Amino acid sequence: MAKVATDFIKRYKWTFETLLSELAQYTKEISKSLKNDRKVRSNAKTRFRVLKLTKEQVEVLIPIRPTGKRKEGKDTVDKIIQEIVENDYQSEKIKQISYDLGSSTPNPVTGGSRLTLLRKKLRNRGADHLKKEATKIPHITTESNKIQARRLVLEKFEGVDWPEHFFLEPVQERLEKCDFSLSPSKEDLVDVMIMLCMRPADVAGLCIDRYEASDEI
Repeated sequence: MAKVATDFIKRYKWTFETLLSELAQYTKEISKSLKNDRKVRSNAKTRFRVLKLTKEQVEVLIPIRPTGKRKEGKDTVDKIIQEIVENDYQSEKIKQISYDLGSSTPNPVTGGSRLTLLRKKLRNRGADHLKKEATKIPHITTESNKIQARRLVLEKFEGVDWPEHFFLEPVQERLEKCDFSLSPSKEDLVDVMIMLCMRPADVAGLCIDRYEASDEI
């Protein structure tokens, strides 16, 4: 089935630079094309490598065991742990199960979290080092770290998504209409607190035109 691999490469223009998360969207489609035939899948893997995809990319497209055999919500991490312990699975088998678990999630971040939980529970059950290491799927961890790093950068530059009620212009409009000769309301005090917490660059353009200091003050 080397032709299947060639067709996918031509259709979607994949290269060694294509993101693993993007390739993961086509895992099920490729599995249907290759069916559950070990020899066919092996030939397709070889063809993908000949077409310059990396080993990690090929593992995403053609997992060790086809993605989707485990039903979401049925085989929880606890049940998987129980299965591993009762059958005393070796590292190779645990690697297959871990790959299936991490790849069956909506995104690499969720997949990475499940693998971390799986590893923690194995450690709690006294699993040896090789079995715990078998739960590590490098490309899922790498993609998860990239996604979370991007989120941190976006949060840093975009800031907190405050409601418009607390934007600079509405605060300024309310303060301009506020009568400070009377006892301020809680809402007035909140607006003053917002004003005092603003950066200097924001406060520079903020003024209260209607305020007049009394003799008592």
